[in-house]
Amino acid sequence: SSARQTEIDTIRQQRSVSDLRTEQQSFANKNIFATGAAETSYDPRDVVIGVSPATGKDIWVTLSGLSLADAISEVLAGLEEEGCTGRIVRINDSLDLGMIGLTAARLSGSGVSVGLQAKGTALIHRRDLAPLANLELYSVAPTITRELYRMMGINAGRHAKGATPEPVRNPYSDEAIEARYHTKVVSLVAIERECVNSNGPEVMELR
Repeated sequence: SSARQTEIDTIRQQRSVSDLRTEQQSFANKNIFATGAAETSYDPRDVVIGVSPATGKDIWVTLSGLSLADAISEVLAGLEEEGCTGRIVRINDSLDLGMIGLTAARLSGSGVSVGLQAKGTALIHRRDLAPLANLELYSVAPTITRELYRMMGINAGRHAKGATPEPVRNPYSDEAIEARYHTKVVSLVAIERECVNSNGPEVMELR
């Protein structure tokens, strides 16, 4: 019956979330941690990297297999190449990538931010744009490499300075990739949702 199938699907999903949580916890470390409340900067070279609620809590590795710490490090390196300063801020009250990016941009001295979900999806945002608008979007998390995160940092730095960013070929959507990772994506979102809270943005540090 349809009711029985729904029950089976629910059990499978719960098991998937539990298995993925265990897998993620095996990568847990103290390399990224919160240090206090985030404030608005007025430094025109300040670019905030807004990360999602589960970062440094329950999710440690992106869908591409790259650790979140490494992904953030690449963005920071790209910003540094452009003479900008990256500041990591965990946005606790939303798991929506657009809102993470916009909230981060409003804290950023330059008005430009990089938004990063724990599963690896990323974008460049600006404080005068609508939540669903953005300057660049990397939407297929399993295909995002170290090099692409670094280029995102470089381009965010160029946007912050009013310079011309280098066009990057966005990893295009591939239905086969999306289908392969669908269960994992749903499970990561479920874990992330449990971390959403009403706390204000927090400054994060990398060791």
